[in-house]
Amino acid sequence: MYDFKGIENIAQKEKELKDLKENHKQAYIQYQKGMLNVNTDGEEIELPKVSYSASYVILKEIKE
Repeated sequence: MYDFKGIENIAQKEKELKDLKENHKQAYIQYQKGMLNVNTDGEEIELPKVSYSASYVILKEIKE
């Protein structure tokens, strides 16, 4: 196993990726509200594909 913690450029890229994903997620949310999905330069932000799955709960019987 490799541990990349403490490597500054990897941490920076991971933060950039996190911010980029959040940006696209927010663009999708705004699109759902009827707003434009563009950045500050007027360029369209590509929307992520969203899939919905059924919620479920797993119950286990506890035998004493």
